[in-house]
Amino acid sequence: MAYMTIDFSGEFEKIIRYFEDEMSKIEVWDIFAAVNSKNPPTATENYIRQTQNYKMERQNALRRALYRILGTEEQQEKMFMSPAQQAAQRALEEIEDNINRNCRNNIDLDF
Repeated sequence: MAYMTIDFSGEFEKIIRYFEDEMSKIEVWDIFAAVNSKNPPTATENYIRQTQNYKMERQNALRRALYRILGTEEQQEKMFMSPAQQAAQRALEEIEDNINRNCRNNIDLDF
């Protein structure tokens, strides 16, 4: 029995590149805000703000990068659906089509 392997290294490189793009945007904004601020914060205030925002900014940047690669939820669902699930979904759609053709009532089967 042959198995098909999928190489995701190209997708991983895109994710890393987009993540780095998003992080550089955050860094530029931080530098711009620091240069243009009227009352510069103290070093302690900077440290507290940085530790509070850093994790959230990184997570949001990664989310944006992943959404650029993975697309909408429907596209993600199709992308990560196993071959068995795809076959079952096609079989359900065929059954649904046959029933809807032969009956006046329309039904909707979901996997």
